[in-house]
Amino acid sequence: GLLPNISYNYRIRSTDQYGNIATSDIYNFATKSDTFPPKISQVKSEVSVIGTGDGSRVQVIVTWLTDEPATSQVSYGIGATSGNLSQKTILDPTLNQSHAVILRGLDPSAIYRFRVVSMDETNNEAQSSDNTVLTPEPEVSTLQIILKLLEDTFSFLPAVF
Repeated sequence: GLLPNISYNYRIRSTDQYGNIATSDIYNFATKSDTFPPKISQVKSEVSVIGTGDGSRVQVIVTWLTDEPATSQVSYGIGATSGNLSQKTILDPTLNQSHAVILRGLDPSAIYRFRVVSMDETNNEAQSSDNTVLTPEPEVSTLQIILKLLEDTFSFLPAVF
């Protein structure tokens, strides 16, 4: 629980079985600077579709772990090739070892590439390798299926609406 790059003083004190107290001189030491970024592991993604039809929305929940408390953010972009990850989620400055970020408003039937980013309390940044996720096609509601079947079945009728 010691902080990095800090000078600490300490003294050793001991009491024997007869109650005699021995105290050392004051010693000091300094902790080293934290120059190591957090280690990112277990990057996972879960795709979900909210709603049906044209009003449906696609989101991806991205989770990962770090070996030390760190911030949470995801860089992402559309397309399968490594390239432009110009979109970013809002940085969550809370220092955690377990991270979860939601990518909202994604296009259906698209490939997205994403990278998780975490920074420890001394601003050492770590990035995962690129990950890819395919968003599903929008679901068709039961009502839309029925209307389509009726339209196909009675196509000889002129459209009155």
